Amino acid sequence: RQRTETASDPGEPNLKTAPGGLRDLNTLIWCFRATDPTLLDPEPERTGTEALLGRLVADRRLTADACDKLVDAHRFLLAARLALHDLVPAAGDTLTRVSQPAVAAQLGLPDAETLLRAYLRHTRQVSRLSRLLLTPFEAQVARCDRPGESRPLDESFTLKDGFIELSGPADAPLRTVFQALRLQAELNAPLSPLLLGPLDVTETDRTDADLAAAFRSLLAAPHVGRALRTLDDLGLLGTFVPSFAGLTAFYQPNPYHRHTADEHTLRVVEALASFCESAGRLGEIARGIADPAPLMLAGLLHDVGKAVDLARHEIVGAELARVEAERLGLGPAAVERVRYLVAAHLDLNRVAFRRDLHDPATISAFADTIPSQAALDELLLLTCADLMSVAPNVWTDWKQTLLLELRDRTSEALAARDDGRSFEQVHVERTARELARTAVALEQAFPGEAVAGHLAGPWPLESSAYVATFSPPEIADHIAAVRRVLDADEQAVELAARFLPTHAEATVFTRDRPHLLALLCAALAAADLNIHDARIFTRSGVAIDRFRLTDARRPAEPPQPEQLTRVETDLRDLLAGRVSPETLFERQKKRYRRRSAVAVEPHGRVEIRFEQRAQHTIVDVIAPDSPGLLYRITHALAELNLDIRQARIATRHAGVLDAFDVVGPQVGPLTSADERRVREHLIEALSPVPSGARPE
Repeated sequence: RQRTETASDPGEPNLKTAPGGLRDLNTLIWCFRATDPTLLDPEPERTGTEALLGRLVADRRLTADACDKLVDAHRFLLAARLALHDLVPAAGDTLTRVSQPAVAAQLGLPDAETLLRAYLRHTRQVSRLSRLLLTPFEAQVARCDRPGESRPLDESFTLKDGFIELSGPADAPLRTVFQALRLQAELNAPLSPLLLGPLDVTETDRTDADLAAAFRSLLAAPHVGRALRTLDDLGLLGTFVPSFAGLTAFYQPNPYHRHTADEHTLRVVEALASFCESAGRLGEIARGIADPAPLMLAGLLHDVGKAVDLARHEIVGAELARVEAERLGLGPAAVERVRYLVAAHLDLNRVAFRRDLHDPATISAFADTIPSQAALDELLLLTCADLMSVAPNVWTDWKQTLLLELRDRTSEALAARDDGRSFEQVHVERTARELARTAVALEQAFPGEAVAGHLAGPWPLESSAYVATFSPPEIADHIAAVRRVLDADEQAVELAARFLPTHAEATVFTRDRPHLLALLCAALAAADLNIHDARIFTRSGVAIDRFRLTDARRPAEPPQPEQLTRVETDLRDLLAGRVSPETLFERQKKRYRRRSAVAVEPHGRVEIRFEQRAQHTIVDVIAPDSPGLLYRITHALAELNLDIRQARIATRHAGVLDAFDVVGPQVGPLTSADERRVREHLIEALSPVPSGARPE
């Protein structure tokens, strides 16, 4: 189960092995048959599975409602599998995106999205109920592993054979379960099967002060994620916290989200709870939070607005979260913490990955939205947990680095605000100290004038970004590389790479010239590299451009050395005019002729936004991903004689959200007329093109 949960994609599920699929149902059958072979005796007009479920209802081990849900799920999965094998034999048991429309039509459903939602609804029921029904067998195994192990937990409960069991006077059934869940959240132990019977939550229960207090105690416990998952398996989480119910089996049809919204949310809470036990900066920050309950509730509710308004879910969800927090009896300050965290849970992403963190204006503006240092720390933890729980390969070390960098710089701005100082002045003082330390480190190897000239950037913010991006040993290598490039021919190219577990940082040295960044993007894309970040510097007429790269064929891995060797060769050919970007993309297309096409949405929206800064303009480009897209964007900007100073690249939902810091022809921010020209030119350049090579 753990293996298939990690590998499963709800957009292209395997009807047999995915969580809640036919294998889970078969596991139930064989476990029960092992204890009573007569449970699978054939019956007229009923499958063995349906006969077994009927016997469980008769034995009062399963409610009639739960039985009906499992029978419906079994019939749906069998019908979908038969239709798939009939229509697309080569698909095996995987309901691929290509096969979904035909399978939907054969099942009498209007479209593939309806088919997927029905699949998710049925498999969610199977996952929940199979976990509960298998608990007695897990208990039997535990008794074999730990025979006779027993110790009292309180007046009502005992830990026996590794399971929490009722051993004393019991309260009302729902209260008893909440008491047991509190122990589970403390001990991280499973509940006895006898505690997992069918229960309902009434309106009276939802307004019961004692149950609300019990739920709050769960939120503050170290293993809250496990307790909430048990509550969800019992079908009680969405009834006790009504706004959560809309997330059940809620699926967003895009490649970014691997899990349904309810599963994603439970993983977020589990990740938040795990931070307190982890090493490193996140663990240190998490252990500094005095009362984690509001943060855990914000994690549980951060996406509840998606069931109402997907595009504005953080705004809608903040109000829903406020109502839930008040109903659950949180105090006014805690209610506001929950509301704020849900409303702001996307803000750190937007700034960390799409803005220049070395620009003091960016940090000051962001700090103005943060109520306190405690709020910033909780927002950081929620953002990290959210990203960790989206899909495999989404969370990376460099994303953590950017988020922590934003947190630290914002902390400086908050401290300056509390002291009545300007963060811009703090930034200037810190930059002066960093430049002085770097100069001292370099002057042992190079003359003082050479060091000073190299560290002095062409515009004020560039120097601070340069010394923050590169270490003194790297800068020493840059000084030597600049000299070699200037002494060589016009097409000289050097590339230095640092390979990390999840990506590589590649720095390219060559003479600066018009359209250079566009040509670099073409060479990198043609070498099957994803570009995540570009930092652009110039010294003595030599470009020093640093790219953060992953392998497009294996997005969670760094490039292979031969890919970077290809970049060097192709860039020299591009600079000499021996090849064109189109030629490189055509070669790439031939390499992938035998591979399946990459899913690209050619008719998605193209949106261009502008944000003014004192010395430049940020141009945000939102567009569907397509072959050579980043090359076309940078080429179009260069055609307008715009100087690109920084670029931040993000690919999501089969589209891009790229940000470029540009300077206009007047060496300053864009004018209104410039913005109109840029918008028109980019929209024309990004009009749909025929499919070909892989996108960046």
